[in-house]
Amino acid sequence: VVKETESTSLTNTAKVIATTFDPDLENNEDSTTIMVGKRADLSIEMNASPNPASVGDPLTYLITVLNLGPDDASNVVIVDNLPSNVTFISATASVGQCNVQLGNVECNLGHLNSGTDATATIVVVPRKEGTLVNQASVDADQADPDSGNNDISFSILVKRVKIFLPVVLRDTI
Repeated sequence: VVKETESTSLTNTAKVIATTFDPDLENNEDSTTIMVGKRADLSIEMNASPNPASVGDPLTYLITVLNLGPDDASNVVIVDNLPSNVTFISATASVGQCNVQLGNVECNLGHLNSGTDATATIVVVPRKEGTLVNQASVDADQADPDSGNNDISFSILVKRVKIFLPVVLRDTI
């Protein structure tokens, strides 16, 4: 028995046995596997602004989760492994709530209907110049027929802020 919110794969195997001589025993058995229960193909996308970013200025990541179906998804969770060279500022979700622990942001989005999306907005401040690589993933209770689109790695260039101070010369005669 498969619960409504779960899915599993079932394999059916058929064998043929005869009382007469069979010259080819290799074709006497066949199997097929099917997935039963709920399925939800979740995908994840990430963008950041400003791009490029600057050391010491806020950088906002926008993570979008899409439920491509065919079924609704329950207990949808985004996990964002923040780069080590940023300072966390905030995280909010369009539905559900976000928490941060040990440099990871976890957003519990709850239920996501088939054909809909939800977002998480994460604000950090880069502490050093170079390339920031942010990795995030999404998961739910249902089986995902295409798990290849459940993870993302997003790179952004961080530049040092250049400060220009005007020089004013005065005649002191």
